[in-house]
This record gives sequence, C-alpha cells and structure tokens, in this order.
Amino acid sequence: MKHFSIPLLTSVLLVGPGLTHAFGLGDLNCDSAVNVFDIDPFVLALTDEAGYAEKYPDCDYLLADINGDGSVNVFDIDPFVALLTARPAACCYPDGTCAVTTEAGCLGVWHSEWANCGVAECPQPAVCCYPDGSCAATTEANCDGVWYPEWADCDAAQCPQPTAACCYPDGTCATTTEAECDGAWHPEWPNCAVAECPQPTAPCCYAD
Repeated sequence: MKHFSIPLLTSVLLVGPGLTHAFGLGDLNCDSAVNVFDIDPFVLALTDEAGYAEKYPDCDYLLADINGDGSVNVFDIDPFVALLTARPAACCYPDGTCAVTTEAGCLGVWHSEWANCGVAECPQPAVCCYPDGSCAATTEANCDGVWYPEWADCDAAQCPQPTAACCYPDGTCATTTEAECDGAWHPEWPNCAVAECPQPTAPCCYAD
C-alpha cells in the first residue's frame, strides 16, 4: 500500500475583483468544499490548463498541485484521491468565514468537531484597540491589545487615545490626548509631573 504525504499548508489565496478567499488544495471548482464535484475540474486542470482557466476563471489551476512540487501532473492524482477520501470538516478563516475542507487543505483553523459550516461557530472578528490608539478588526485570539466584541469594525470603534503632557503658552500643563490639546503636545512626557513646559518670558527692568 502506498502512503502519501500531503503538505500542511495547502491553499491558494485568490486576490482580485471580488476574490479575497483562500481555497484549499483540491477545491478545483472553488465552492469551498473538496468532494466528488472536484473530480472533473481536477482532470481538466491536469490535462488542459488553458481550458481550466476558461471554465473556472475565479480559480487557480495550482489548486490541483496536491503534492506541492510546483507542477500539476500525474504525480498529483494519488494525493488528490487521498484528499477526496479524507474526512472533511469546518475550517474557520481569520475573517470569520467558514469552508468545509480537509485538515490538510485548511489555511485557517480546522475544527474536526464541526462536520460542516451549518453547525460551525467560527470566531467573528471585532475591534482590537492598541496602546497607541490605533485599531484593527481581528479575532480575539489574534488581538494583542484590548478586544472589544461590541464594536464590529473600526468605523464604529472609539479606541482610547493615549494621553501625555500638553503645554500651554502661559506655562501651564494638562494631561490630555493630542486631539484635545490646543497647546503643544509632548508624547515624551506621560503626565504633567514629569513635564518641563516652557515658561513665559517678559521684559525685566533693572534699577539703572
């Protein structure tokens, strides 16, 4: 009996008008599932690259490069059969979407406990606020700042902005955000206790 080694990272990221999804290897019809409906497209990719590109313009024929050697040829047939017979399950992607694929064909997080996307509970992205006041939409697991599930995206977010010393023309100081400072904002001074705000000057008259 032959044994086949299937690459761990096996997917192709398609980017273009309306295309921002990673399809798993073997998903030759790009329906986010590896099954018998991929057999005919696989044969077409194997025998006629141009014909495959014409029939499946939103896919990439390298999805048929199952053994990961950079070519689509007869050496991909047995690994493709192995993919078809492997048990598929839900694969959750960073953007919260889901696809039914094998573990080898999943670029995201594979959940063997979810047989399909209908029962899957893929983590959904939300707002992650960083210490510098910036924002990113990501999942809680990928957020190394403060995650706010109540904000779906950064347009709705109100990430806390960093505060620092704000020096005013009269020499006084206030700890505030850069946006609220109508003097000179000094991010190098976290508060007024360490600030060295320039003091105002005026003419000095001497006795002579």
